[in-house]
Amino acid sequence: MFVRVRPQADILHSELDVLSERYSQKCLQLSRTEQSSKDRKTELSLKERELEQLRRENQVIFENATAPYRVLKYLTSNSVLIVRKGLN
Repeated sequence: MFVRVRPQADILHSELDVLSERYSQKCLQLSRTEQSSKDRKTELSLKERELEQLRRENQVIFENATAPYRVLKYLTSNSVLIVRKGLN
């Protein structure tokens, strides 16, 4: 009976080694996936900050670009009022 138990124990030990190796590989894979996820979150956060900065810069550029138009519109509308008052 001891002779029979030993091969069975060897088989179980071998299967345990295989399962242990698979478990280790899965743990490594999970660790890499978690790190990749953290890296992506960090990159996404950086891109969101960059996008917000670009929006602010774009708003300043837009305001600077439209300022002369607003002044011209103001002056034009006031000139029309002045001319109309002068005609009356």
